[in-house]
Amino acid sequence: MVQYAKDSTYSEDTIRKLFPILAQSTEYGTLPVINRDGVLLSELIGYATLNEEYVVQKVISDYQAKKKAEAAAWRLGVGLLTTFMGLGNGFQLWDALHGFTAGMIAGKVSDALQELDGQQLKELGLEWVNNPSSYLYHRKRHRGDAVRRLLMLLPHPQTGVRCTSFGIQFPDGYVAHLSFMPQQGNSASPVNGLFCTSSNGFDAELLSHRQLLGMIICDSGQQLPVEFWSDGSSNSLVAIPYKAPHHSIY
Repeated sequence: MVQYAKDSTYSEDTIRKLFPILAQSTEYGTLPVINRDGVLLSELIGYATLNEEYVVQKVISDYQAKKKAEAAAWRLGVGLLTTFMGLGNGFQLWDALHGFTAGMIAGKVSDALQELDGQQLKELGLEWVNNPSSYLYHRKRHRGDAVRRLLMLLPHPQTGVRCTSFGIQFPDGYVAHLSFMPQQGNSASPVNGLFCTSSNGFDAELLSHRQLLGMIICDSGQQLPVEFWSDGSSNSLVAIPYKAPHHSIY
């Protein structure tokens, strides 16, 4: 377990030096997360995240409805045929398939996905759940739902200049970076888009040195810790951890 460095001290001057970075556009081109008074804006750090569970449920539900409609037409044709030929009920196969799909909707999404192989996922358009850019992938791989969000001050992937980046941390310590999905026609603001996990991340447990630099205030009145993480050599970042808002899974 990572511990704070014993020589950690609060420094208001150190925190103020971070304000110019937080006051610039984020890595995603979205609005700055801090105002001119050095106060974090809860609306911008409380951004919405993509509900992958809902997406999966909707895909399976739509597939079920489509197959049900197709089966209804098939039932009508075969029913007329079997009635004409005096045959018995031949619908047991569809009934079994329908029950399996309905069970997937009623059960947990993760349990339902485990019942599907790669080809079935592909047919449903759900193969992305086994990709590192999926939250469901990380949840399965890193011991459950994310435990907190992170504001991180990191070099921009294109310019190398430090900027604000968003991330989430899982129970085993793994940190996944987030990607921005702007809504079509809207400005680059977390309020007008969704965030989702990206394929980039790192194991925070490898950054064994952690120092509490101080606290920063949010416009909600809450104070958040500002931490310096380092592996003792060239890898380091400043992180501000906080809880996800109620409207988001992560």
